[in-house]
Amino acid sequence: MPIALMLAGASPVRAATDFDPPAYAAAVARAEAGDQGVDYTWLRIQTAARLHFAEKPWADLDRASGLVDADPDQALQLARTRIAEDWTDFTAHIVAQLALKRLHRDADATREGAIAGAITRSIAGGHKGTVIDDAFNAVSIAEEARVLFLLHFRSDHQALVMQGGERFDVFDVFDTRTDEPRKVWFNIDAFYGK
Repeated sequence: MPIALMLAGASPVRAATDFDPPAYAAAVARAEAGDQGVDYTWLRIQTAARLHFAEKPWADLDRASGLVDADPDQALQLARTRIAEDWTDFTAHIVAQLALKRLHRDADATREGAIAGAITRSIAGGHKGTVIDDAFNAVSIAEEARVLFLLHFRSDHQALVMQGGERFDVFDVFDTRTDEPRKVWFNIDAFYGK
């Protein structure tokens, strides 16, 4: 089951956020233990800071997703490698979840699914991303690309919009399943340390 994905390169903006290694490690450990009180938005911002706001796309995503059925152990290894690089890349947690299910490690698969869900809920924030007042929030360009991929959207235009002291990326997209057009809004203040 190959997953085709083109991710944008690194963000050209550096937010004013310092990486806190001990707090980050503690939050990741709590999240992996199933703690519902983890602030995933903070974790996403910390991951971006840890990567110096220059997150790279997951080069092995298609390979890993293609191996889920044929070689789930290898798919899991590739996912684990990506998770070690970028813990908040929800696509890696999804691949890990699928591989773990194939390996009949249901409790571990459930945990990975819960983490992927928490990360995506943190991005969505209960919003639909359809208008400025209902925008998703993103901490990196690669994160925006992952969300568009997850929603089956293909972008053909992007614009930066400033309104009310906030910054937004607005994507003109087409649903890859229906070819219907729409806009997707992301609040990108986190790119700027807000």
